[in-house]
Amino acid sequence: MTDQEFNNLLTSIKNAPEAGGEFDVQEGWRKFAVRYGFDPDPKPAKYTLGDYLQFASYQFQHAVLRPASLALSVFVVVFGGWVATVNASFDSVPGDILYPVKLATERMQLTFAGSSQQRARLHTEFAGRRLDEMVEISNSDRSDKEGLVIAAVESFKAELASANNELTSAQNASPDAAADIAMVLDRKTEEFESVIAQSEPVVPEGSQETVAQALVVVEETNAQAIDSLVQTHETSQTTQTGEHLQQSFQQTYDSLKDRIALNLGRLSVIGTVLESVSLPGNDYA
Repeated sequence: MTDQEFNNLLTSIKNAPEAGGEFDVQEGWRKFAVRYGFDPDPKPAKYTLGDYLQFASYQFQHAVLRPASLALSVFVVVFGGWVATVNASFDSVPGDILYPVKLATERMQLTFAGSSQQRARLHTEFAGRRLDEMVEISNSDRSDKEGLVIAAVESFKAELASANNELTSAQNASPDAAADIAMVLDRKTEEFESVIAQSEPVVPEGSQETVAQALVVVEETNAQAIDSLVQTHETSQTTQTGEHLQQSFQQTYDSLKDRIALNLGRLSVIGTVLESVSLPGNDYA
């Protein structure tokens, strides 16, 4: 058989039913439906508004809500882990693994602080944390606690200096803000003096000089805060600054009176001891 004869044969049988040609789909379906119990003449489906809404809801859930819920789950896991890490870092001290996280969180708070008053309050709060860290390290059994105490105290001095800088800036920009910062510093420095005085017995010997320097910085900061309050009160004569100054001076007076009474008591005891002791010169009187 030649190629031409073969092509003619294929052309002649291409539409033959035995070879699958001229297949009638509708007739094929009718036979299939009758044979297997289906409706041979199906009607086009009619969809209601509810059907369309249900289909749209299905598409929305799969195209939008599912990816969004997945992204939200990832965010919750990541953010939740970060929050847990930040919370755990609050109890850390210099030398701990999480301590840099604690410092980074503090820097972030300062970044979002909107005024000098807020920044000054944050700096004084962080200064208090540094003193707490100093006390905790001093009471620990760490082999390197001397250096860690010095690091904590130096950070304390830096935070206090930053708060003092905010006070200096506010004195020219806003006397009311300066008065608010000065009152905060006055109250907090009194607390700092008490903490440092109580911690002196447990502070490592090699870091005692640094702690003593920190006490001097606290006293200087307190003096500057009082001076700022006096200047503000002289110009504005506000009730708040007047009451605070009166309370501060009263506390200072009471503290001096207690110290004088204590020293007089000590002198009295020394005098009594000396009178009871027979001095060498008195034997020949």
